[in-house]
Amino acid sequence: MADLGWRTNQPKQNHGVSLWRHIYSISDDFFKSCQFKIGKGDKIRLWEDKWHVQGPLSVLFPKLYNLSTSKQISIKDAKLSGNDGVSWDLGLLHRRRFYDNEISELTSLLPMVENINVDPEVDDALIWLGDKRGIFSVKAAYSNYNQGNLQSVAFPNSKVWSHAWPHRVGFFLWQACLGRLPTMTNLHQRRTATTQSILCKLCNNSDESVDHLLLHCPAISSIWSYFCGGLIGTTVMLTSVRDFISNWRSHNHPAQGKQLWKRLPAAILWGVWKARNALTFSGKQFKVRDVIRDIKIDTFNWAKSSPCFRNVDTSTIIVGWENFFLNPH
Repeated sequence: MADLGWRTNQPKQNHGVSLWRHIYSISDDFFKSCQFKIGKGDKIRLWEDKWHVQGPLSVLFPKLYNLSTSKQISIKDAKLSGNDGVSWDLGLLHRRRFYDNEISELTSLLPMVENINVDPEVDDALIWLGDKRGIFSVKAAYSNYNQGNLQSVAFPNSKVWSHAWPHRVGFFLWQACLGRLPTMTNLHQRRTATTQSILCKLCNNSDESVDHLLLHCPAISSIWSYFCGGLIGTTVMLTSVRDFISNWRSHNHPAQGKQLWKRLPAAILWGVWKARNALTFSGKQFKVRDVIRDIKIDTFNWAKSSPCFRNVDTSTIIVGWENFFLNPH
């Protein structure tokens, strides 16, 4: 056995038991459909094992992984507890400064690591994603393998981890769908902001939960009205961000409108979150018109690589937004 006891070693000789060679030939497909469930953290490698639903940190953050001097470190050994709280040994204590692209990866990696919950009373486990109970069976594996579903994962799906927007936005959506964004309510529950009010920073009227801030806050209702119009009743007013993302549907727009519409839900949520943070940390006034403009810009920046935007610039998007959703007569 190898990899802290989870994987078997690859056969290295030409001879050997042929049955085992056939079994090992599909092992990569099998392990791609598995995920580690963290307990003590002593059997799971922080960088190289798939304990996060999106994949190993070594794959998600290749630049930081290449820099790390602790590539094989377990989650248990990487978690450091002291008088100043919990910190993580990522093996990144280098003398030189990080480059911008490394800082971008680090910004996405740190919240992911900080969300790790280690339970010293529970053993680490390897669960199989081909079964809702996480239990492997030959019958279910055979069925999924024949149907090409061996790697299927219920959530997050392509509507969260999409190439239609940057990775950091996908991670933000993942946190939002799970209700884990650092809103005032969540920070208070984690006891990291016990002296601050848990009221929403935008309306100062309701508790700042994830769903309130991003969907139901009256301060952003005009933003939803502007972008979604008559679709608010069926698209926006859902109980949670996860429902909202799951139920976003395409519409019969022209080519450019389809590209923008596909990215719009992520851009709206991301735009509101950025504006909230600018108010919270920089004291920048929350202005609906500025948020709407920034949402348009983000949506276009994510979509402009599509050939249908070849002769379109940002100013055209800002001024003529509605025109991109009108079918030509």
